[in-house]
Amino acid sequence: MKQKKSAKIIAAAGTLATAAGAIWGLNFLHKLAAARKAPDLKMLKIEESDFFLGNEQFIDEVNAGKQWLRETTHEDVSITSFDGFKLVGHLYLSDNAKRTVIMFHGFRSNWLRDFGFAAREFYEVGCNLLIIEQRAHGNSEGNYITYGVFERFDCRDWAQYAAERFGSLPIYLDGISMGAATVLMASALPLPDTVKGIIADCGYTTPKAIISRVFQQKSPIPSKGIVSAVSAYSKFAAGFDFDDYSTLDAMKENTRPVFFAHGDADDFVPMEMTLENYEACTAPKTLFIAHGATHGLSYLVQHDAYYNEIMEFFEKYDNAPNCK
Repeated sequence: MKQKKSAKIIAAAGTLATAAGAIWGLNFLHKLAAARKAPDLKMLKIEESDFFLGNEQFIDEVNAGKQWLRETTHEDVSITSFDGFKLVGHLYLSDNAKRTVIMFHGFRSNWLRDFGFAAREFYEVGCNLLIIEQRAHGNSEGNYITYGVFERFDCRDWAQYAAERFGSLPIYLDGISMGAATVLMASALPLPDTVKGIIADCGYTTPKAIISRVFQQKSPIPSKGIVSAVSAYSKFAAGFDFDDYSTLDAMKENTRPVFFAHGDADDFVPMEMTLENYEACTAPKTLFIAHGATHGLSYLVQHDAYYNEIMEFFEKYDNAPNCK
């Protein structure tokens, strides 16, 4: 009798230990995917230098752009998100501004790295720049990165801030990588009428798709099933799961013109994801593919062509009727 009781106790303890281990594992993987500060695991770590592989010649140009942003007069501004977090942006006022461009950086990146190389040229042709620090990044508050699911509402609120501050001046929403997913997802929300267009550079389609891809690239553990389990855990821990919303959902509802861009050498977010977004978009759209560009570097690799097409995009829609 005692032996049977002991066996039951041991079995129960084993079950509890297994469950505790599973919860610990899900929590650990969720932190890797979405926590403000990820565990320091070299196997899954993405270094800034990784983004320049094959395009190392642009490192100095990116660093010069960062320095220009630091040294140029600007105003640090903030809003409060729908869920109570302080969000920070950096506002550069151009003389005789023709438009305002609101810029959203990528996953675990920052406003200086992702926009330094393009910001100066935009600024010099009459663009006010409002460069955002995304939630759970830098000086903005927030505990979790949500891959655009909650960031889309932040984008909406920043657009409202710009509309109230600059009146009838045209507004464009511009994002790189996760920032591109952010602006694409936001496009389906009620936005100020003065938002004239969207610029989406190397964006993905769904949180689940990009998390699965990165996990497959960086981890020797098969990702099938694990990502779904982490997604379910995320709903409990952070209030969102990886299937809550997608750019493909938004593109079915968006009515604003979209400029899509992607490098055909991008092995972080595959170019096919932008092609999916482009195909799903029912609004006026432009597709720019930069030959030889790795992740987030299309503007540098095919600079003249990219710059000219963006300027044409601005000029075409600056004076277009306001969007409803």
